[in-house]
Amino acid sequence: TGPLALVASIDATPVIAWGATVSSLSDRDTYPTLSRTSVSDAVMAKGIISSISAMGWTRIAMLHINDAWGSVRVAMGQCGRGLVQDALEAASRLGVNVVTAPAFTFGDGPDIEKAVGQIVESGSRIIVVTAFEADLPIIAAAAERLGLLRSGYTWIVAWGVDFERMVSQSPDQAAMRSLFAGWFTSDIELISPAAGNGFQNVLESEPLHHLNHSGLEGLLSNEVIRGAQFDIFSAITYDAVWTAAIALARVGVGADGSVDKEALL
Repeated sequence: TGPLALVASIDATPVIAWGATVSSLSDRDTYPTLSRTSVSDAVMAKGIISSISAMGWTRIAMLHINDAWGSVRVAMGQCGRGLVQDALEAASRLGVNVVTAPAFTFGDGPDIEKAVGQIVESGSRIIVVTAFEADLPIIAAAAERLGLLRSGYTWIVAWGVDFERMVSQSPDQAAMRSLFAGWFTSDIELISPAAGNGFQNVLESEPLHHLNHSGLEGLLSNEVIRGAQFDIFSAITYDAVWTAAIALARVGVGADGSVDKEALL
């Protein structure tokens, strides 16, 4: 969302983001036209660490994905604040010691195993995880091999995960249920969840052309547009797509839908 909001701010184009949680997006000087319908990771981090502190736990590990969501990262000249940084600051205020914070690459089994191994070395028994759902079975399997799913260990996943759905979709439901037995997940309830749920339903069900009525539709065949559905991968690519769309609309697409090929070049 950050790159898109930066491009949109050039000519004061409003951007409303759903599910964009990185704390750095709250910087009004950097992202003056961005609004979002979700709270920031700072709120989630504070909630998790506050709950841990209330339980009397003082030593934790934070296993996290190595991207702009999980980690501090510098991209396009902008410094992003990952959820781990928010948690570290909350932990410092509440007297919780983050003894290790290993990072891993999305979908990389050996890298995940290495990161989980660092938790073993730290001796921490309270583990907070920031990861996409697809990586959770890999993390859990690595934790089981390394003895971190025994009694006395607590696993907490940031941002709500539907473990029952994960189990129901697994070819070996009994094994999957066993892996995640006793795991916790932390989430935030919207004051008006209907708004977020409604937008999610649109993303999951509406053809792409229903969501884009601009002159850019003329650049693609109707067959391609009407055959394109939003799925899980759309969330990964939408920044690039909409940034390109804004750029194209500004320089090469007329009000009548005509394309100025020279301007595009």
